[in-house]
Amino acid sequence: MVRSATLIIQDFEPTELQYENPVGICNGEAILQVETSGGYGPFTFLWSTNASDTLAFNVIETNDPGAAQVTVTDVCGNEQSATITYTLPPELVIYGEQTTNPICPGDETVLEAGINTGVGPFTYEWSSGGDGETEIVNFNSSQIVTLTVTDACGIEDDFEVSVEYPVWDPIVGNNPEVCLGIQGDLNLTGGVGEEDLAGNWVGQYNFYTWQYFDYDEAGDPQDSALVIVDEVLDSLAVFVGPTGNFQAGLTQGNMDVVVVDQCGAEGMFNVSIIACETEIPNVFSPNNDTQNDFFRIPGIEGFPNSQLEIYNRWGNVIYQSNDYGGGWDGRVNNEPVADGTYFYILRRSDGQNFHGAVTITRQRR
Repeated sequence: MVRSATLIIQDFEPTELQYENPVGICNGEAILQVETSGGYGPFTFLWSTNASDTLAFNVIETNDPGAAQVTVTDVCGNEQSATITYTLPPELVIYGEQTTNPICPGDETVLEAGINTGVGPFTYEWSSGGDGETEIVNFNSSQIVTLTVTDACGIEDDFEVSVEYPVWDPIVGNNPEVCLGIQGDLNLTGGVGEEDLAGNWVGQYNFYTWQYFDYDEAGDPQDSALVIVDEVLDSLAVFVGPTGNFQAGLTQGNMDVVVVDQCGAEGMFNVSIIACETEIPNVFSPNNDTQNDFFRIPGIEGFPNSQLEIYNRWGNVIYQSNDYGGGWDGRVNNEPVADGTYFYILRRSDGQNFHGAVTITRQRR
């Protein structure tokens, strides 16, 4: 009987070596390591720095740069060699920066650490107490924070981070005296804000005044609270927006105003609302040049329900209003009246009457 067998000869892929090159010296040691792919194991390793070292890694105790050769042999005697250099570790270079901009003292702001060069992993220490890449601080003024980083080789580097907090000027303004019913302005500067394109200061303010209540039998208040002006019943004025413009009411009096900015800084002001004398202009020019285009009577806003009549030279009423508070544009039935002199009678709501002449001229200068 004849017996047969088949012999299979397998051709393996050649051995390939993977390794890091160069390797940094860290804490007086350079750790060299080789990984294999392909070939037919097990493998033997022969290092030029230590003939008795047959492992896939080699620890060289040194503080000086150099190189080592490793020869890897599989069970079939196939060899592959590689040269791995070891160098001094890179210099540790760090930086730190403030990445958010606080507005008020005590606001939180974020500091970030960064590594330009060095051997990781890294440990972090902030003079403000933190130990991570990110540090959150809240100071009442600008300060210096020192960042210390230590790399895996024990090398340290320091960096000073300047933490900036803005310094706002005190809130200043005026104590205006305005007529009943017209607009006024505290002309505020300082506090949290910024300049507009025209160079004017634009702040973000809240306006408060004292609200009195719990009156005794004599009518004297027994308690009070600081409340937002616009929430006060029968307030003498109402503020228009956050910059200090206000609309005076129709009641005379004085009002203390506490102006508070975004950071809680305060300024104290007084607004006086008075009944102004009525000053009636004697000429206006309704020519649409945006200057003196209307017959306006300053202070009339403080006297609602005042009556105004305009007469031509023949004594005919051409314009009439029973609640005059704005301005006549020199038109009747939407048609412009002729240039010339006209006559008015103003019956102010407090019982006083005024009369006189007003000239219309549309000639542009």
